[in-house]
Amino acid sequence: MTDAPVIGSAVLDVLGTKIGRLVDVYRDTTDEHCDFAAVRVGHLLHRRCVFVPLTDATVKPHSVQVKCGRKLALKAPKMRTGESVGAGAELATFTHYGIRYKASVDATRLRRQRGQKS
Repeated sequence: MTDAPVIGSAVLDVLGTKIGRLVDVYRDTTDEHCDFAAVRVGHLLHRRCVFVPLTDATVKPHSVQVKCGRKLALKAPKMRTGESVGAGAELATFTHYGIRYKASVDATRLRRQRGQKS
């Protein structure tokens, strides 16, 4: 991922199917190589946020295309967005996507990165 994704952009899966809308971007503080998008998914009465890895994502003018499938993203653990993510939630998210997880000295690895707003 070379450009910064724009908050509010559509997040598309590897096949181009919409997963949801980008709410925020979280940066891995240990190596900055495993960033995640906080994505709002669901319908009006059943909305929730999930994290989707941004590794090798493609940023387009009005969307971000990620390398995971929609079904996998929709089954990701529910997340609360805020300044940081708890270690347990991080572990669950990394495990869900099959990404190796090693706890940070600061107890959490993912920190909110103020993204560009549309």
